[in-house]
Amino acid sequence: MKRITILSVALCLLTLLVPGRSLAGVVPKDLPTIEALIALHKAVKKDEDKAMQRVATSFGEQSLSPRERTASTRYGPP
Repeated sequence: MKRITILSVALCLLTLLVPGRSLAGVVPKDLPTIEALIALHKAVKKDEDKAMQRVATSFGEQSLSPRERTASTRYGPP
């Protein structure tokens, strides 16, 4: 029993002392590139949201009757 305890402690110490790679803490070496990709993603997302809003507005205008459509173009948005 004492031998198993000593072996388990030795194994734990050995795992701490042996250099190795951990997959949980991977830090990229090209951080500026990743920051640029994040900024690009945010910009694309903003443009995508604006485009979706324009499509929704266009769809709303198309669903109006011709009489309502004429009135809204004559007097502008409410």
